[in-house]
Amino acid sequence: MTATPYGEVDAAELAATESGYDTTRILSAVRKLNETRTNLCEPEGLRDYLFFLHSIAHTLVNGAGLTVSALDEPLVDQTRT
Repeated sequence: MTATPYGEVDAAELAATESGYDTTRILSAVRKLNETRTNLCEPEGLRDYLFFLHSIAHTLVNGAGLTVSALDEPLVDQTRT
């Protein structure tokens, strides 16, 4: 286990994710949601939640500065809706 601003995570899984996960995939989902939103009513909170997930992923995977407050609970619990 390794400590992160968002709680303890499996060190091997984090290393694998850092070497292979593109956090811009989450931003791509936001862009697609914005395109679709013009024809539909936006599901409440979905866009904000995707930005929240991207902020956490960007910090953990890319080493970016903390933009979302870390909570005193496990990472998996922070990302559940």
